[in-house]
Amino acid sequence: MKSLLLSTTVAGLSLLLWVPMSQASEEATLFIGRVSGEISIDGQLSDAGWAGVNAIEVWYETRPGDNIKPKVKNVGYLAYDDKFFYAAFEFSDPEPN
Repeated sequence: MKSLLLSTTVAGLSLLLWVPMSQASEEATLFIGRVSGEISIDGQLSDAGWAGVNAIEVWYETRPGDNIKPKVKNVGYLAYDDKFFYAAFEFSDPEPN
């Protein structure tokens, strides 16, 4: 299984997290933390800035299912500093070709 990593910087991005009421047994909270150091936009999460950023591991897909958990693991990371909003994702793909 290969893991693809996509790291992107977006200024002025609004984020909406929606969890269907029928599947939410407790309140869902998404924490976006301030980076603790420099982040290089290079596809690696080894920078000091990513240290301590909370992982987002709960996902729901709408295709091919209807708000079901994905069959493969996906992890996201969201952070910000004085200038930028950072988003990084690790998508597992059992058949990358």
